[in-house]
Amino acid sequence: MESYYAREFILLLVRWTHVFAAILWIGQTFLFHRIEATLEPDDDGASEGRTWMVHGGGFFQVRKLISAPSGSTLQWFKWASLTTWASGAVLIVLTYYREGLLTHEGTDFSVGVATSVISVVVGWLVYDGLVRSGISRKPVLFGILTLLLVVALYHVLGAVMTARSAFIHVGAVLGSIMVANVWLRILPSHRKAIGSVLRGETPDLQRRPSPNRSRHNSYIVLPVLLIMIGNHYPLVTYAAPGGTLVLMLLLLIGGFTAHRILNFWRPAVGSAPHVSAQT
Repeated sequence: MESYYAREFILLLVRWTHVFAAILWIGQTFLFHRIEATLEPDDDGASEGRTWMVHGGGFFQVRKLISAPSGSTLQWFKWASLTTWASGAVLIVLTYYREGLLTHEGTDFSVGVATSVISVVVGWLVYDGLVRSGISRKPVLFGILTLLLVVALYHVLGAVMTARSAFIHVGAVLGSIMVANVWLRILPSHRKAIGSVLRGETPDLQRRPSPNRSRHNSYIVLPVLLIMIGNHYPLVTYAAPGGTLVLMLLLLIGGFTAHRILNFWRPAVGSAPHVSAQT
């Protein structure tokens, strides 16, 4: 009995960490998209624009500079993504691996574990390859192709895992793509830009992968949230008749919602301290 309570308490702490880190990560991502979308033109030649914001009883002016000023302390937004992914991985191990929920009868447990790990690696390699190929410059085609690939992944996982496990692992693969975008593509791009500044060069901002990858993360995160939450409602998700169609519906709802949010914000009209009704 004591070990049961200890296990439950550990799961509670890990899940709390997972949710809290995800809130920070998602909030930061959408905040910066809001800033990008509401930049006002700046004529000082040192920035791409600025925006005014209000929070906590104070007014803030945020400027997007062309290059990082020397001697300034940069605030990095990276640990929330890694914490979200690591705590999610721990939850999968504790909930599915240790509790026997990973595979169904007749399926070897080691095959299920191998498929779990390989799906994360292959998922990232396929996504990264597609983006590098340039197909992501055609958003509609890229969206249709990725939707079909995610459905195919769900069927592959379902062949060796329980329906519940396959469903949550789709979210895990998508979440892993997001964190890999941050650590393998966005952060290295930032470091290269900083290196150019330190050498007295002007960084080539037009060739950075960061904005594109960050926007992809914003489209991925809402479907992932629907999958993670939907995992607690089996009657209308993985256990429902036509589970594949349900998964496709969740992906489309999440992606469409992200699209509407990202395209809702428009550059503010007027000069500071212009007050916009947008929230």
